[in-house]
Amino acid sequence: MIDSGDEMLTINEIKTFIDNDKASKKKQLARIGQRYYDAEHDIKDYRIFFFDAEGKLKEDKAKSNIKIAHPFFTEIVDQIVPYLIPGDRPFIKSDTPELQELLDTYFDEDFVAELSEVLTGTQTKGFEYMFAHKSSEDGRTHFQVADSIGVVECESKYTSDKKDYMIYWCLDRIDKDGNQIINIRVYDDQYVYYYTRTNEGEITPDKSHGEVQETHSVYTIGKKSYGESYGKIPFFRLDNCKKQFSALKPIKALI
Repeated sequence: MIDSGDEMLTINEIKTFIDNDKASKKKQLARIGQRYYDAEHDIKDYRIFFFDAEGKLKEDKAKSNIKIAHPFFTEIVDQIVPYLIPGDRPFIKSDTPELQELLDTYFDEDFVAELSEVLTGTQTKGFEYMFAHKSSEDGRTHFQVADSIGVVECESKYTSDKKDYMIYWCLDRIDKDGNQIINIRVYDDQYVYYYTRTNEGEITPDKSHGEVQETHSVYTIGKKSYGESYGKIPFFRLDNCKKQFSALKPIKALI
């Protein structure tokens, strides 16, 4: 394990940040946007009621209650994203051949695929993230989408050690008993800390990962291992607008 010599977020702080973030209005709206992108519209929960002759409220299960959920929002988002990403390659250009060759190495088709996911998430939920990491394949920085529903920004004014953190949690798997196994990573400007959680239970260090605290990137080239940090939290957020509203907001009533 790497010893940073500094305090970091406590288990209780991690749990509090995650729980508060889940309950926030911002994430509630983001989840609605994601639900509509998946064509899970409010109309599917609509029910018809009536008052009978005695004045009692009852549900009418005989009358036709057609619930047609047209994936209009899905179609809109899927049209916007390819419009924002130029079809011509390269789409990041330089007049200097040496620099263009380097840009082509980083901003390749893998990057375009991740960027497409980021733009989809941005339109759908109002904001989305990418994070940077280094690969053992070539030792260079790559970028990967991070689902904004599971990203929690922890500002220094709210942490006990007055440092900024980023928490990223996601579903790892469902075990044979139906329990959800959640992976939790906590990033500061130098290290990433690994935790695990079963359902909504206790958060514990993830010892199955090997080291529960590492530099931002740990990779191997040949037989030599490397560990490097970026000196800043390696997450980048793209907002749909200043208020981080989903593209669903102005058209939800029409849908």
